[in-house]
Amino acid sequence: MGAEPSLTVGLHTHAVEVHPLPGVMDPVAQSVAGAVGELLGLREPPRVSTGWRYDVAGPGLTRERVLDLAGRLLANPVIQKIHAEPFWPSEFPDAPAHE
Repeated sequence: MGAEPSLTVGLHTHAVEVHPLPGVMDPVAQSVAGAVGELLGLREPPRVSTGWRYDVAGPGLTRERVLDLAGRLLANPVIQKIHAEPFWPSEFPDAPAHE
């Protein structure tokens, strides 16, 4: 995935992913979980999370600069987390309990 190789020759390319924080509503993930659970006849639907991947390319671009740009332009840190590498959790984090 990402930009065509011919478009990134001589450029530094970095991927960042943006995912909702635990406890933030994720209606697309809820729909997918419900559909998968129904199709597979599961008693409990699987845990699903959505995310967005951005491939950023530019001359002399550093990982630190990409993360800075992602924090200011691509994500809302109040409700989203930025990952510098593909997000493959062994288990999904739980949201803190609300009082």
